[in-house]
Amino acid sequence: MKKLLAFALLTSTILLSACLSPPEGIEVAIAAPETVAAGDFFDVTVTIANQTEETQTLTSIDIDTDYLEGISLIDSTPLYADSWDLSLIGIMSYDYYSDIPPGQSLEINFQMTGVLEGKYEGDLDVCINTETDCVFGTVVTEVE
Repeated sequence: MKKLLAFALLTSTILLSACLSPPEGIEVAIAAPETVAAGDFFDVTVTIANQTEETQTLTSIDIDTDYLEGISLIDSTPLYADSWDLSLIGIMSYDYYSDIPPGQSLEINFQMTGVLEGKYEGDLDVCINTETDCVFGTVVTEVE
């Protein structure tokens, strides 16, 4: 049964990946420190700019579990509506369902702490209107 479930999850992930497309008129900026001391708190800020003429919805932000291997997410401002541990496909997903009016920006601030020494890098994907229309980015932080 476990093998069947794993196969179904892998198949759906491959099919989902084939459907992914970045949304037009959305710009994303990710700001994170290059280096932090172990045990220190720091922020990763994601700014989503809606340059379209219609309201867009931030559906979710997905963070690669490779990045979270040595870094812990403490909080988010604004607070996410729900979170999903999708470590089988290598991500933690944070649902927001926040509207971004035309010509406006939304800032999401993740409060983090460095837990284990090392260099951590991973994808940080911002999904707009659906779970499949995402702007793909990368976040890198070294914990010393």
